[in-house]
Amino acid sequence: MADFKICYVLSEKNGRNFWNRIGVAFVNGDGSLTVKLTALPVSGEMQIRDYVPRDAPPVVAPPAPPIDDDIPF
Repeated sequence: MADFKICYVLSEKNGRNFWNRIGVAFVNGDGSLTVKLTALPVSGEMQIRDYVPRDAPPVVAPPAPPIDDDIPF
């Protein structure tokens, strides 16, 4: 889990949805959040999501180890 999150406000214009970044949220030791905003959402609603770098490769699970069928039982 990321140590910080990104705050977004969602808006619609000309039938398209936009995610506008309005701040960050830091995860405290007790699991609570400290939120620092650079703008306030007019709607009073925002999304707080984990930070994911744009150039980060997709998360892929490693392949399962091969099964050794030569073990006698």
